Amino acid sequence: MHVGGTGFLGVDVQPSGSFRGGGLVAGEAVVGVVPGSPAAKAGIVAGDVITAVNGHTVSSPTAVVEQLLRRRPGDKVTVRWVDPSTGTHTASVTLASGQPQ
Repeated sequence: MHVGGTGFLGVDVQPSGSFRGGGLVAGEAVVGVVPGSPAAKAGIVAGDVITAVNGHTVSSPTAVVEQLLRRRPGDKVTVRWVDPSTGTHTASVTLASGQPQ
């Protein structure tokens, strides 16, 4: 943990075990994205599944939040996600200031 602001990605997530492209995709399903947030700027939308943050596989219901609690506003993180069409995406995003989500 650290003292000060927490990095904000701008997503609302819930545990997921989605079938995409004939296989099970583990991660956290994106159920909402804050307009103008780092996630929105990266192209993450509701229905996507976040599968990793900074190289750490998302394997628990709180994995995204746990990774963001370690970061500060202005920190860059790499986010990997899968969209509903089975496309895999990776983006480096700069976290904003706010509550981790």
